[in-house]
Amino acid sequence: METVRSMKRYALFLSAGAAFSGFVLPTEATAAILSTGANAFTTVQELIDGAPGSVNRDQKELGVDAATFPLDVSANLMSTDLDGALVALAQGFGMVADPTLSTQANPEEFAIELGCYTNIAELFYSVQSRAIESRSVIFTTPGSAIAPNEIRFRSDGTREIESRTFVSGAVIVWSRNADLSANPVEGELRFLVHRDAEEDVLFSSTLSLDTADGELRIQSTGPLRFNEVGLEELRELGIDEASLAILENVEQQGFLRVIVLPVQEHRYSYIVTADESFDLIATLDAKLRNAPDGSGIAAVLGRP
Repeated sequence: METVRSMKRYALFLSAGAAFSGFVLPTEATAAILSTGANAFTTVQELIDGAPGSVNRDQKELGVDAATFPLDVSANLMSTDLDGALVALAQGFGMVADPTLSTQANPEEFAIELGCYTNIAELFYSVQSRAIESRSVIFTTPGSAIAPNEIRFRSDGTREIESRTFVSGAVIVWSRNADLSANPVEGELRFLVHRDAEEDVLFSSTLSLDTADGELRIQSTGPLRFNEVGLEELRELGIDEASLAILENVEQQGFLRVIVLPVQEHRYSYIVTADESFDLIATLDAKLRNAPDGSGIAAVLGRP
């Protein structure tokens, strides 16, 4: 139960230093952003012996029901024993901030945070959080009234543009059971940028993990970088002694792994046509599922 009570402490630690920007428009010019859209949702699903139980969800969309920036959604479920002590907890959070306020490379436009843990033998959770931002963009020719002249186009009216994305965060997996092979923990973090139609993918990277073979197995697609860090490295990174003591106790009694996504920048390019608007859509998505009887997983991206 001590691990359950300490879950918020884990979240606070994992949030430190995380920053995320959906996309920064071309470095060699500033395109005109004609409009901005956003959507965020989170779902917490209870599973009892693998069958769906209670569910809690939250969703907001810019411009719907007078929603304004920042869009933030949250959902949680919890269980207590007969004495009122907390024995299971799951929570999800998602946010999209106003991109027009971005004045730095990591303006924290997106944020998701989610986690789940249970001490109950037959109960576990599935949690998902997603944040989406879309921008209608145009690059103009000389004399356009929509936006100032920005770049030189080729004779056919096209030009290759380069954009950047920034991301960082962390994932933690823990259990009071040293062997997780019978009841594996699973997680997936995905970042996607596409243009207009979903099949026109400009950037895609996924980090997935599970404990199906009893050890933490991590797989990645795309350029997303990550490091698995130990407690000594966390001490060097400045984690406070109280949090470190909790992590040490978990590691000694069962299973503990911490994965850090360091602050990173990724570039991608695409072709634009003069005076033709198009949409850029960025999506940050995370799904976690813990295991019954003493296992948990938490992830954070973009939280300050």
